[in-house]
Formats: sequence, structure tokens, C-alpha cells
Amino acid sequence: MMEYGVRKLVAINTGNYLYANIDLSKPVHLAAPNNRGKSTLVNALQFLYVDDFSRMKFGRRTHDDTRKHYFGEDRSYLIFECLTTSGIQCMLVRGLSNLRGGAFERYVYDGEFSETDYLDDGEIRVFEDVRTRLADRHLARVNNADLWQVLAGTLPNDDRKSIPRFNILPIRRRDEYTAFRDIFVRLLSLTNADARTLRQLVIESHAREVGERKIDVAAEYKDEFERAERSENELTFIRSVTEEIDNGRQLRLDIQALTDKLNAAAPSAWNDARRCQRFIEAEDGRLKADMDRLEREQKDTPTRKDSLLTTRGRLEVAQETVDREWSTLHEAQEKWSVYSSDFIKAMRQNVEEKSDKIVELKRHLEQAKNLDVDSMRRRVVQLERQIATDRKALELWERTVVAELRRRGVSDSELDSAFRVANPELLKLIVGENVIIRDADAVIERIHAIADRIRDGKYADEAMEADLDGVAGPDGTIVRDAAHLKNQIAINQEDLRQQTVRLRTAEDQVTARARLVRLVEEVKEQSSELAAYDAYTRAWSGRADLENRLNDAREEVANVNQDISELEEQLRTQAEEARRVQKELQVLREQRDKLAAAVRDYQEQVRRVGFDGLLASDSDKEVDDAARPQSLQRFVESVTSKLSKLTTDLRRVEASRSQVKQLQEAIAAKSRQVETQQRYFNDEDEEWELLIETCDSLPQLEEATAKNWDALFTTLGARLNAIVTAVSRIKTAVERINRGLREYQVSNLRAVDIRVEEEHDTFPAVEALSRQGSLFQDRDAIDIAKKRLRRMIERNETIELESLFELRIQIQETDGTWHQAASLDEIGSTGTGMTAKAMIFIQLVRAIAGNEKYRLHFYIDGLGELDDQNLEATAAMAVSKGIVPITADPRLHLGPLAHPEVTVYSLGQDLDGRFYIDRYRTYQARRVRIAEATHE
Repeated sequence: MMEYGVRKLVAINTGNYLYANIDLSKPVHLAAPNNRGKSTLVNALQFLYVDDFSRMKFGRRTHDDTRKHYFGEDRSYLIFECLTTSGIQCMLVRGLSNLRGGAFERYVYDGEFSETDYLDDGEIRVFEDVRTRLADRHLARVNNADLWQVLAGTLPNDDRKSIPRFNILPIRRRDEYTAFRDIFVRLLSLTNADARTLRQLVIESHAREVGERKIDVAAEYKDEFERAERSENELTFIRSVTEEIDNGRQLRLDIQALTDKLNAAAPSAWNDARRCQRFIEAEDGRLKADMDRLEREQKDTPTRKDSLLTTRGRLEVAQETVDREWSTLHEAQEKWSVYSSDFIKAMRQNVEEKSDKIVELKRHLEQAKNLDVDSMRRRVVQLERQIATDRKALELWERTVVAELRRRGVSDSELDSAFRVANPELLKLIVGENVIIRDADAVIERIHAIADRIRDGKYADEAMEADLDGVAGPDGTIVRDAAHLKNQIAINQEDLRQQTVRLRTAEDQVTARARLVRLVEEVKEQSSELAAYDAYTRAWSGRADLENRLNDAREEVANVNQDISELEEQLRTQAEEARRVQKELQVLREQRDKLAAAVRDYQEQVRRVGFDGLLASDSDKEVDDAARPQSLQRFVESVTSKLSKLTTDLRRVEASRSQVKQLQEAIAAKSRQVETQQRYFNDEDEEWELLIETCDSLPQLEEATAKNWDALFTTLGARLNAIVTAVSRIKTAVERINRGLREYQVSNLRAVDIRVEEEHDTFPAVEALSRQGSLFQDRDAIDIAKKRLRRMIERNETIELESLFELRIQIQETDGTWHQAASLDEIGSTGTGMTAKAMIFIQLVRAIAGNEKYRLHFYIDGLGELDDQNLEATAAMAVSKGIVPITADPRLHLGPLAHPEVTVYSLGQDLDGRFYIDRYRTYQARRVRIAEATHE
């Protein structure tokens, strides 16, 4: 059977190949280690089939690197020799070099591929030479936009008649090519696909079967839907408020009846209330006048009383002052009467003597004021401590090793020299209790011997020589001369003696100052006593006058108390009369308040209900005493009773109006809930008349609503049914894929199943809307469908086939357990995933390009991930669908790939890093029956 499609792939100076020519008419296996150009050859098929470079896939390479890899030079060529319905034709893809960004051009010409068209004795021809050689074979350039039509052989018959019909793809429409292109790229590279991507691929590959895929409900049916919805909302609204309308009609009738009653009775009662108020005001004025008079009288009396109380207070204070003077005089007399005149005279003489001593002491202290006692005392203490420290140091000096050695005749120079060589710790002036010299002669002899060996700062003996310039000598502060220390002690002792004498002198000055302070205090105290005695003698001489003043004060206080008692009696009489008038005022005010409350309630209620005309009155003239009722209290009670009854009727009107308002609010709220025309009751009478009229015509409204919905769902239901049918066809297509997977079972899994699951939020509503014949028989179903349809229109949504279902990838392990995979790569191992992807993509690409006489290719790299059973099943399925497998692996795989035959190309790499096909290791393998093989 003749099969159309690619027969040869030739690469010249492209993709790191100098020259490669492979036969693609049968299964191909590329045997080579990694990075030997296997993928470069196979991925080149995309330049034949794919019109959009950004849609191509080249593994980890970027698109810029890919262009440079294939078309980095201007003599880079890819040639695809194809068998078409018009015979053998070739597609040439020519590179434009890196100077033009690795861009490329496509050309189509008639006839088979010939090396001499591109090679001249091994040299690659420039494109102008190639163009010249191919000019007689209808060489024509192919634009990217025309590629799909060239491949499908569906170019229109216009001024481009010279462009041939390549016709290696059995498709007829652009959307079919777009779906084919995306799936072919995935098939060629076995790219992973998650469930959502797989769903899209299934839909695109079965576009001819699914028919209707998208309905823009908002754009196409919004007006019809809103018209039907408005009618139904109005119907729903009127049904929901029928009870409110009936209640409102009755309440409005009750309000009218009460209004008529009030208009008849209110004017007379309101006139009586106004007259009653004026009677109360006249009586209140008379009582207030009496009360004002009493208040004036009561105001004057307390003022006089306050004046008397003030006077009494002043007199009592004066009396208390004289009493205190009298008591103080007698207390002083008791004190000073025991003192004799001689004692007082001796006190005065003592004060004079002490004053003279004070003057003398001040003169002495003035002379010695520059002496600083504290500084002198600190200096004495410092000298005493220094002397003690030096004596201690002298005592320690006598007990040191150095002192002992000096006493035995060792000089200071010898000690200084020996210190830097002998044990420094021994000669460091350690206190004698810590170091004991057991053999003083031996020590002295050793020091002399050491000192003799030191010349010019160097020590030398029979064994060694040492430079002592960097070695320090003994601490001079510790080994200072004891004589100097003794001399310093003597100097400090003399200084201490002198400072002590000066301190005693200064300390006598302090004693004198203390004595002066005591004398001053004594003189002050005794002088105060003498002053008190002198004041007493003067006061005692005037005691008769003080006694007369005390008697006068007591008499004045008694007179004022008598006047206060008389005023208090007058105040009691005035208070009793004021209480009587106040009681009458209280009763009148209670009556006024009672009437005022009734009037206030009546007025407030009149205004609340808006009956201001009921407050008109003709009782504005002055009060006529002849018309005054005999009992004002009974008249007030009668008027109050009438007003209370009228107020009760007004409250009934208000309550009825409030109920009407509540009904209106309920009606308005329900109108918002059902999204009908909003009821605002700006003109209540007009709105109520309209509601009552609409409620009375409810049957006609129901009939109109049903007709509107029937018209909408008749047209929309047919289109929705097409989408529901499309879902059913997708299920059928997926089941075909599942049958293919079951027929070529994946080895390490019991089953791989792709399941179509309808979206619970979307599909039932669409399905319900599509069943136009039975829709109105199921009230719940239509309500759900209408809500969904409303949401779609409000959100400007569209009903799309993709939104109605999801694909679930289910796998069954060998133990029978099922679980879900998120993508094809998660079906199982890498090999299992590759197998499943190949089988699924093969069936999808054949769903688009259904004529299996048109041969296609797919690619599996790294067969080490697949066992032979998977590989053989995949290859068998591909060949059965007219899909030629291209595989790659370092190892040879002949048996699983021979369906019925396979070509194995071994790829190599030369010293320049160029890839090539090893002709000596190119094999042809064919699967034959055992009997046939034996016969041959």
C-alpha cells in the first residue's frame, strides 16, 4: 500500500552534521552515546510540519541557540524527501547564517533528493547555485502563513498557481492544523501533559466531532433572558406579596374611617382644651402674686437676721479677745509674783557680763580666722602614715638577700652583673623568710666567679658565651640604700612635730568659736525673759480698764441675741403662709401638667400622623371670669378625657400607617430579593393602586411569563444540547483511547484509564437547560438552570466545552489498586510514562489526521528506561496507526522495533567534533515467520 509522507531526512552542514541521510520510510533506531546528534536529527522534523518557530520544542536548548545550532551558516540545509499525492517532492529548509539571527526559509520543489544538487565534489554549494540547479523543478518559496495549506494541499486557485500541493497531511482546515501541530510536537518529544492539558488536546484533536464548543450566553441571550426574567421576577414578586397587598388594602380603609371620625370630634375638644389652659393660667397668676409678696417679705427678714448674726459674731470675737487678755494677765501674775526684785537685778547684771565676753571672743577669733584646721589635720595624718610605711620598708630591707650579701662584702656592681646570669629569682630581693642561704661563702664565691666572667656586657665560660645587653638588671626601687630611707624618716618626723603644734593652735580657735555660740544663745534667752517681765509689769498696772472692757462686751452680745429671737418668730409665721400658697400652686400645677400632658400627646400625635388641621382653634380671646367653671378640676378632667380618646384614635391611625409602612418595606425588600422593578412608594397612593391592580390581574401575568421562558429555552436549549452531545462524543473518543491502551497493555501496570468527569457546578445546569421538552415539568431543575444562566450573564461568562468536564488519569497497579495521577509523567516509572504518552498522543494525532495512508513519525529517546515489552507494544501500536517510530539508545534494539522491519543507524563523532552516520555499522532488520526464515 502506498503511504504518503516523509521518506528521507537529509542534513547538510547543519546541527553539527556535515552530511547525514536517513531513511524514514520504516522504523528507525539511532545507536549512539549521549550528545552524538540523535535528537538533532529527529527534532529537525519540526521544520517540516510546524509553521511557528516559538511552538517548536528542542529540549533544554533556547530558541536562539537552536537557530544558531541548525542555521548558523548560510550554506546550512535540511531536505525532506516526501511521497505526496502528486509524486515525490522535497521541502528544503535553508539557513540564513548568524548574521541574520539564524533565520531560515522554506522551499518546495519536485523530484527526489540528489546530493549533486547540494554538493560539488564534496564541497557544499552556495544557495544561488542550488537555486539554479533546482529552477527547472518548480522551486518555490513557502511563507510561514501558507505552510499548513502547502502541507494539506488546500491552497486556493488564485495567482499563486505555481505553488505545488505538497499534500502530506490529511487535514482541510486551519483549526485542524493548529491542533495537529501542538499534538505532533508533543508526540515527537513525548512532552508531559497534565490532566487539564490532556483535556484540551483531546478536544482539539476531535474538533470535527464535537461541533458546538462555545456559547457566549451574555452576548447572545442577555436581552431575551432579562425580558423573561423581569416577567418572572414580577410574577414571583406579586405572588410573594399578595398577602401584604390584601392587608394593606384593608388597613388603608381603616385609616380613612378613623380620619373621618377625628375630623368630626376633634375641633370641639381642642377648643375646650385651649379655654381650660387659659383658666389655669389666670389662677396660676393670682397664686404666684401672693407667693411673690411672701417671698419679698421672707427675703427682707433673713437679711436683717443675717446682719444681726454678723454683729453678734463680731461682738463675740471682741469678747473672746478681751477674755484672752484677762486670762493672760492673770497667768503672768501667777508666774512673776514669785520672783523678787533682787533676782531680776541679778539677771540683768549677768546678761551685761556675758555680752562683754562675747565682744572679747569675737576680737580674738578675728585675728586667727585664716587658719585651716581640716587641711592641717589631713597633713598630720599623711605624715604619720608615710613614716610608718618607711619604717616597714626599712625593716624589710634588713631581711633581704641583697642586704645580707652586702654585709658579707659583695659590691653593688658584682650584684648587678651576677643578677643577669645567676638565678634572677634568687637575687630579686626576696624577703629573708622565703629564701634561706645555707652556705653564704659558696654563694659569695659563685657571684664573684660570675662577675669575673662578664666583660663588655658579655658573659663567657668554657661551654658558652651570652650577650647580656638585652637582659635587665635588678629593680632599683626595691634595692635602694637603707641610709637614704633612714634619713627620709628623720625629715618626716620633724615635719610631723611642727604640723602637730600648728594643729593644736588651730583647734583652740574652734573651741573658742563654740564657746562664743553658747554665750550668744544664753544672752538671747535671758534677754527674752527680762522683756516678758517688763511687759507684765506694764499690763498689770492697767488691769481695771481691761475689766471694764470685758463687762461691756458681754452686755452687747446679750442685746443682739434678743433681737435675733424676735426675727426668728416672724420668719416662722411667714413660712406657714407660704406653705399654704405653695400647696394651692402644687395642686394647680398638677392639673396643668395633666392637661399639658394630654395636650402634648394630642399635638404630638396629630403632627405624627400629619393632621395639623385638627389643631385649629377659635378660643383666642381673653378669659371671661363669668364663664369660669365652678370646679376647675372637674373641667380639666373632662377635657383631658376627651383629648385622651382622640389621641388613642390618632395612635390607631399611626399604628395602621406603621403597619402599612412595614408592608411597604416588606414589599420593597421582596422586590429587591427577586430583582424585579424596585418599589419605593414615593407616591404611596399611586403605588398601592398599581399593586392592587397588578395583583388582581395575576393570571394574565403568569401566562405572559410562561411564553417568554418558552421562547428563550426553545432556541438556547438546542445549542446547549449540541454542547452536551459534544461531551458525549468526547467520552466516546476517550473510550477509544482507553481501548488502545488496553489493547497494547503497559507491562508493569494492570491498566491505565482516562476518565471523563463532568463538572458538578456547571454540567448539570447546562444539561438541564438542554432538555427543553421536560424542563418545566421539573420545577427544581429549571430554578437551578435559571440561577446558573443568570450568573453567566452577570459575569459575562461563556459556556465552553472545556468547562463542562475534567479528565482524570487513573492507573491500576498489578495488585488491583487504583489511584489518580496528576500528569502522564506520574503514571509510573519513566519508561511507563513514555509508553503511555506515546500511545495517547498517537491516537490523538490520528484523530485529527485520520487517514493512516499519510505517514507520520514519533521519537523515543533513552530506551534504557523501557523494557522490551513496553517498546514492542508502543512500536506495534504506532505502526498499526501509520506512525513510524524513531528510537535512540546506545544499545541496539532490533527485535522489539522490527514491525516488520527496522533500520539501525550508528552515529559517530570525528576529531573536529562533527557528527556523522557510520555507514559500516548501518543495519537492516526484518521480522519474519520461522517457517519463512527456514525456507529462505
